[in-house]
Amino acid sequence: MLKKYGMKNTVDTYSRDVNVVYHCDDLYVDALIVSIYSAVQFNKNLKFHIISSCCYDNIKKLQKLRNKFNIDIKIYCVSYVLFDTYNIPEQYKRLLNPHPIKVLYEILKQQYTDEIPFTAAPLFYFVFHEYIFNFDKYIFLDCDTIIQKDLQQLYTYDLKDKIIAMRRCWSYDLISYKNNHYKAYNGSVYVATKDIFPYMKKMYEHTIKNLEWAKLGVQHSMNVVLDNKVTDLDKRWNYSVKKDKDEISAFIYHYNTLLRHPEIKDSLYKKYEDSCHR
Repeated sequence: MLKKYGMKNTVDTYSRDVNVVYHCDDLYVDALIVSIYSAVQFNKNLKFHIISSCCYDNIKKLQKLRNKFNIDIKIYCVSYVLFDTYNIPEQYKRLLNPHPIKVLYEILKQQYTDEIPFTAAPLFYFVFHEYIFNFDKYIFLDCDTIIQKDLQQLYTYDLKDKIIAMRRCWSYDLISYKNNHYKAYNGSVYVATKDIFPYMKKMYEHTIKNLEWAKLGVQHSMNVVLDNKVTDLDKRWNYSVKKDKDEISAFIYHYNTLLRHPEIKDSLYKKYEDSCHR
């Protein structure tokens, strides 16, 4: 059964620490708290790494979660200190600004008119991974997720000869770029080896050079840059509460558009939301 879903039934891997990475700003910190809390209900030996542009009060929320439930959380605040500590190149210091990619921000802002404020910064924090992380393999999760499975099983997912596993996009099968077509993947949940790190810079640069085309930021460029380097991730690991209609017991429920549409919070989400604040 494990093999059917791309998992390796190897006992020794279950003693390892699993590194889980999130990107977060002030808009998503409450969702992040719920996501982490759900994960630790099913998992041991998790180490959480949060690249954050949150204000001090929201950082304190994360520290409170860490202390209350004894969770291994490390927070990397996007600041000049981060750049100096990890020798991050000067060219990425634009990510210190509230709206670091002005043109892209103006494009995306139209989708959020009269709804919520928006910052493009977390879309580009992938570029930091190469400099601040030294683990061989890791899981990335969006903040608006609820975990219902042991993440060791995602960590040991069979990548075959690829460097990353992502689910095929639920909105479209292909994207087109300069008359070429690429498989469309959703980058909100993935497991990858450290071999992906050099490609982060390429994703960043590709997006900057194609802002009018890359309306979803790095995800569009991710599909181009990582072409033929991705293995398909079972949809149960990134099940869209809004888009997927089939009734399955998912491993990770993705509440995409949660901020714009809080009504999609179902009983499962509310259970964890209520519990983590008690």
